[in-house]
Amino acid sequence: MSSEVALLVVFAAMSQVKRVKRILEADGAYYEIERSPHCISTGGCSVSIRCTPLTLPLVLDAAGGLGIEPKGVHYERQQDGSLSYAPYLPG
Repeated sequence: MSSEVALLVVFAAMSQVKRVKRILEADGAYYEIERSPHCISTGGCSVSIRCTPLTLPLVLDAAGGLGIEPKGVHYERQQDGSLSYAPYLPG
């Protein structure tokens, strides 16, 4: 995803991410999961699903269908060789 905007949809627990990912990948698509960076992890062991602005609605719909509320969505950008994160506000 190096040429695309990377978004991290943050969830409270790995069990939530696995449930959402199972729905997303039912049609053969692949979604990467990773431990949320400490700077966007607001307590506990949060885990993220990596996506793009185009696939974000799919992730949010899958989570909503399961009654799971993400803890946040963050935009990942590279600055001076290091990664930084900011809340993603579409529009």
